This record gives sequence, structure tokens and C-alpha cells, in this order.
Amino acid sequence: MPAEQSLLNNQIFVGCTFSNSQKVKVNFAGDIPSVAQPAYAADRFAREITRILTVFVLRSRRLNGNPFGRSSKSTPLRPSSPKIGSHMNSRDPRHIPTKHARRFALLAGTSGCLLIAALIGIGHALNRRRLPATPADAALVFGTGLPWKALARINTAAQLFHQARVQYLIVSGGVLVPGTTLTEASFFRDALVGRGVPNERILRESQATNTAENASYALAIIQAQHFQRVVLVMSDFEGLRAHLTAKRAWHDQGLTIFDYYAPSSGHWNAWTWWLSREGWSLSWYTVSRLFRYRLWNVV
Repeated sequence: MPAEQSLLNNQIFVGCTFSNSQKVKVNFAGDIPSVAQPAYAADRFAREITRILTVFVLRSRRLNGNPFGRSSKSTPLRPSSPKIGSHMNSRDPRHIPTKHARRFALLAGTSGCLLIAALIGIGHALNRRRLPATPADAALVFGTGLPWKALARINTAAQLFHQARVQYLIVSGGVLVPGTTLTEASFFRDALVGRGVPNERILRESQATNTAENASYALAIIQAQHFQRVVLVMSDFEGLRAHLTAKRAWHDQGLTIFDYYAPSSGHWNAWTWWLSREGWSLSWYTVSRLFRYRLWNVV
């Protein structure tokens, strides 16, 4: 191993060249008496060469288990086993999170939080709610044949009336309710009367078979009664769809639309819908129809 010594400003520099052409430069700081320079230099030179070789060997073994150019087929040295009673081998490099692992964990955590926030935002966007400060003229109650949907909408409509939020209730639906001979409009009217709403305050529309027809056919009643402000009563996860449907059907009619949708307790929630299969199914049912009927294009 060739070695070069130079003395500059009473400091000794040692240069060592290895077989891989890597040069290690060592600086011996400190002033050296001129008389002791040869002996001091020889002693420090030997110590530094030993230290450099030791570091080189240890690093080679740790990185690839192939020091001194041995065959790559040689068996690498096995890491020492943790001592009994040690703190779970806490100093083992394999158990210490690397910089890349920490960055990945941070990225994964941030992405997960953003995804959850987006899903919750979708839930609240679907569940559109806006009530007037003063009583509205009427509430349009969309018909349905599903018992849990019907019950929620009936209770919500009765609540709005008894709280003097609306003056009239328009019940819409021409489809027969399963297990009965009543249309959705007649079924809703009987249920509302049973909840204390006067029959003369309930207006029926008994021809509609879907959400678009609910809004279109109810417009004739709204115009006949000279209503100007209408509250929509629909299931919460269908709130945005009902609002956009009514807005398209009542375009240029000068009507003000408000929204107050019935809660789907046990089936869908704006905060947690993404945690259940039913929540995903109901949300997809609504979102798919926003695009299917081009409701997103409603201004």
C-alpha cells in the first residue's frame, strides 16, 4: 500500500490508496515539535492505517457480506442475535425506521386523511339542506314505496308543518304502495292525517312514477295555488338529486327552492356512509343518476 507523507505548516497529512482507487485523506491536527516529527508521524500513520482498514472491513461485511473481493457466492455473515433481556433489540438497524419508511408513512397517512375528508364532503354535498327564515308556502313530499324511506319522509313533513315551517304539504306519487291498494300520494296523506296534519292542508298529486315526474306534475298544483317558495322533502342521500331535478323542471318559473331532507337512520349517514356496503350502494345510486340524467349540467 503506497503511502505519502507531507509536512505543511507543522501538520501531517497521510494519503492511502486502496485497490478500488478510493483515497482516504487523514488530517492530523495540532502543532508537532520539530524534533519529534519523524517518530510522531510514524506512530500516527500506523494507527490511522489500522483504523481505516477496520472501518473498511466492517462496512464491507455489513453492506454485502463480501469483503476483500471474495466470491459473491460466499455466505454473508449473520447478524448477531439479540441478547436475552435486551430491550427487544432496539438498536438493530433492521428495526429502526428509515427515512424512506417515515416518508412513506407520512404520505400514506396524509393521503388517507384527504380521502376520508373527500368522502365526508361527498356525503354532505348529497345531503343538501336549506330552510327559509320565515314559513314557506308548501313542502313537496316525494313519494316512495320503501317503508323506511316513506316513514322518514312522512315524519319529516309532519314536523315541518307542526313547526310552522310550511303552510301546505304536497304529496306526490302515483305508484301503488306494496301490500296496499293506495297510491303513494294517498298513503302519505292518510299517514300525515294520522299525525295531526289537517286534510285540507294536504294537496295530492297521484300520477308521478319517478322523481322527475314528481317535480313536473307538482308544478301545476304550485302554480294553481300561487305558491312562490317550496321546501323539498326527500331522503337525505337523494337531496342533491331532488334539488337539481326540481330546479330543471321549474326553470324560469320564479320559484324559490328550499331543502330539508328526511334522515335515513340506520341506512345512510353523511359522515359515515362510506363505512358500510349499504352506504356505498345508496350513494352510488344517487351519484350515477346525477350523470345519467345530466343533472350536473343544471345551472
